[in-house]
Amino acid sequence: PITVGLLQDLIYIYDIKNVVMFGSCGILDKSINECELIIPTSSYRDEGTSYHYVEPSDYIEIKNSGDLIEIFEELKIPYGKGKIWTTDAMYRETINNINKRKEEGCIAVEMEISAVQALCSYLNINYFPFIYGADRLDENIYNPSVLGNLNIDKRLFHYEIAKKIALIIDNRY
Repeated sequence: PITVGLLQDLIYIYDIKNVVMFGSCGILDKSINECELIIPTSSYRDEGTSYHYVEPSDYIEIKNSGDLIEIFEELKIPYGKGKIWTTDAMYRETINNINKRKEEGCIAVEMEISAVQALCSYLNINYFPFIYGADRLDENIYNPSVLGNLNIDKRLFHYEIAKKIALIIDNRY
């Protein structure tokens, strides 16, 4: 909720029309490498905020995922893509819930994307999220792998990607 609240304030203050957002996620798919970039195509809505902005549904489509995929292709940036799971219950990804989401095809879990997409849909704002794998939830034992150990070069790389994407989007939208 805090992300949506702060973003909504920024949208009104600065008349924002496009939002590029990136952050970390937990990996649910063994085929995805740590730090691999992922473009979400839809998100399971396991949070409360999105239901205040758009009609109820299990999943929300990430409307600009196709455009973001095209941009990643143009920039020759490797990525994965697929369904993700948004939850606001930090560290409560129980094995039963993980298994349900994996059975539905979710490849990652994070905490903001479905809510931010709902806000952006409600306000008719373009939203371009991407995430990177920071910890693994695809094993029977929690594996924090790179969580907290991501070096500054990798973080700067993600910022540079976001800046390039923002410049392209600014010229197109």
